[in-house]
Amino acid sequence: MKNLVPETGKTGLMESNLSESVIGSLPGLFYLYDDTGKFIHWNRNFEVVSGYTGEEISQMHPIQFFDEPEKAILAEKIAEVFEKGQAYIEAHFFTKDKKLIPYYFNGYSIQYQNKHCLIGVGIDLTERVEAEKKRIESEGQFKALFENTMDGILLTRPNGEILHANPAACRMFSMTEEEIQAKGRNGIVDPEDTRLDQILEERKRTGKANGELRFVRKDGEKFPAEISTSIFTGPDGDERSSLIIRDVVYLKNAEASLRKVNRELFLLNNANKVIFKATEEDALIKELCHLLVEEGKYIMCWIGYVPEKEHSEQLVIPHCMAGAGKEREGEIILNLNDAEQVKGPAARAILTASPVVINHIASEPGHKPWKDAAAAYGFASSVSFPLIIDHRVAISMNIYSSNTFSFDEEETKMLGTIADNFIYAIGGIRNAKNKELAEKKLNYNEENLRLIFASTHDIIFMLSLESPNKYKFISVNNAFLQATGLKPEQVFNRYLDEVIPPVSLPIVLEKYDAAIRGKSPMQWEEVSEYPSGTKTGIVTITPVSDENGHFNRLVGFVHDITEHKQAEEDMDRMNTQLRSLSNYMQTMSELERTSIAREIHDVLGQQMTALKYDIAWLKKRKGTDEEVHERVEAMNHLVDETILSIRKVSSELRPKILDDLGLNAAIEWYVTQFEKNTGIKCIIDSDLEDLEIPKPVSITIYRILQEALTNVARHSHASRVEIFAKVDGEKVVMEICDNGKGITNAEMEKATSFGLLGMTERAKMIEGEVAIQGRKDMGTRVVLTVPLHKN
Repeated sequence: MKNLVPETGKTGLMESNLSESVIGSLPGLFYLYDDTGKFIHWNRNFEVVSGYTGEEISQMHPIQFFDEPEKAILAEKIAEVFEKGQAYIEAHFFTKDKKLIPYYFNGYSIQYQNKHCLIGVGIDLTERVEAEKKRIESEGQFKALFENTMDGILLTRPNGEILHANPAACRMFSMTEEEIQAKGRNGIVDPEDTRLDQILEERKRTGKANGELRFVRKDGEKFPAEISTSIFTGPDGDERSSLIIRDVVYLKNAEASLRKVNRELFLLNNANKVIFKATEEDALIKELCHLLVEEGKYIMCWIGYVPEKEHSEQLVIPHCMAGAGKEREGEIILNLNDAEQVKGPAARAILTASPVVINHIASEPGHKPWKDAAAAYGFASSVSFPLIIDHRVAISMNIYSSNTFSFDEEETKMLGTIADNFIYAIGGIRNAKNKELAEKKLNYNEENLRLIFASTHDIIFMLSLESPNKYKFISVNNAFLQATGLKPEQVFNRYLDEVIPPVSLPIVLEKYDAAIRGKSPMQWEEVSEYPSGTKTGIVTITPVSDENGHFNRLVGFVHDITEHKQAEEDMDRMNTQLRSLSNYMQTMSELERTSIAREIHDVLGQQMTALKYDIAWLKKRKGTDEEVHERVEAMNHLVDETILSIRKVSSELRPKILDDLGLNAAIEWYVTQFEKNTGIKCIIDSDLEDLEIPKPVSITIYRILQEALTNVARHSHASRVEIFAKVDGEKVVMEICDNGKGITNAEMEKATSFGLLGMTERAKMIEGEVAIQGRKDMGTRVVLTVPLHKN
């Protein structure tokens, strides 16, 4: 390239210099393009690497040979060549088949064929990049090993200077890396250990050495360790050494821990074998108790049942005991009501429902009642487990060791696992026993159900859901066949649409599907036509799930109410007839009342008026006879009273104001008379004045008002009554509220409450209803509602 590219600032380049032979001999990629980006020359290697033909390259811009994220920086570098004369960059060459190849590109500004051009080459960096990746990967692996190994590693110079210390070495010496570096080799090795010189001599002679040395931790503690050291050349060519340290104390502790773990696993495994093969609770307790002593190497173990809190004697007696002190098995009794004994570990574990560990029995205050016995048998530490069944402490498991501090966290956790598995097994055994009893009970119940199924008068059937909306009869009882008049072969294993009458099928399917979807029972009244006739029944459908929780069966019960329904219809028909008769009688009574009232008012009234005139005539001619005068005055007074009585009787039979002025005026008149006659304060609020109401409805509302106010006067002990009458939409609503003692439910339900019954029946005759509510010492409220559109 030096022969082809002039120094910056110089111009001119002989075209002969760019011969094909020269271009072809250039390494990597060769390119020459003008300041518009049009390619003028390139070598064969450019075509091979890019994958484009010469014709395609001639039509492309240099930027197109780079991936999108790098295009902007490449454009800047190309511009830099034309501005400053040269530039270079490492970028990825983007090939036709979309491969990205790392390249080093340079460019120089030249004049070629009277054009300002860029000439340059690209060198493939793939091998260098791969080598760099491997170097980084190797360094990463070394770093991971250096930082994560359990052995301490020190990188040093042969003179003892420490360059690096890994995390394991820092933990081993309880120092930071800087503290270890400051100490140096001689600061961490015990100066009294003469083996150091021998190891250094061997390493100098052979390049490596192994052995044991004694080291010193930060707090001055000395510890033995195995070491391995070797000499190597560092990246700067200096001689360096490595020192690998393995803490022998740690290894010995690890070996002890491993032995302990193996023992715990062995004990746990054997205990689980005993636990999970057990079928009897008593045998399981005894086997586990002996196993903990014989294979767990504990000095004693006892397991006892804990009585329920409701039990008067709170005594925990060992059900099984193994090991030292077994001869006293019948003598050991734990009394949970004893103030001293509840301080012991077993009682505390039971009462707190938590394990209790005693690391040093001799110094434990709670062990006072058993202190001498514990010393005699060699009990030094203990652990007590409360075993919970059905949400209460049901069993107490207690284990003793001849060594103090035997039950550390790991030991207690292991024994706790055995205790948990023991409880699980006890639960399984009890469940198996309960299941056996339940199965016997189930068989007994199933036999009873079969008898009920066969003998009950109610219809019972079972359906299976074969597919959506497709139900099949899988079982029916005799009552089903008798009620429907169908034969067994017409029902069993038949689909629903083959058994149920077509007219009933849509509603039945709708209810069945709703029960399956809602996973809840459905109930409705159904009328169906069968060969045996029309049947009415109360149908109850209950969805049943399979073992997977899918609801795919229905159990149906039908209570035949055909006769009951017929009786209800007969009763309704009779009630309707009676109500019609009562309505007729009321109507006739009102007509009769009207006629009598008119006769009394017109005939008697006229006659009494004539008699009044006669008496007035006599008064004018009575002379001076005082006795005659008094008799005439008495007759006149009697006639006046008789006229008033005639008017009152006439009004009560049929108030003339009701016919002449309407319901609103009649209500106001009657309430005024009621207030005058009873002294009970009456407040009336009525807006029925402009409302046209049929006479039968008016007289009914009036009579109900009469009856309600009569009841107020007779029974309520009220001092105030409020009457509200209004139109509410298509209804007339009248409320009579008093402040009396309040009617009770018992009084409303009395068979002799004919007045209340009369109000209710009168309201029903005009399609209305009466609601009566009473509150003790707060009065009674009567509400009459009458629909106008039905009257």
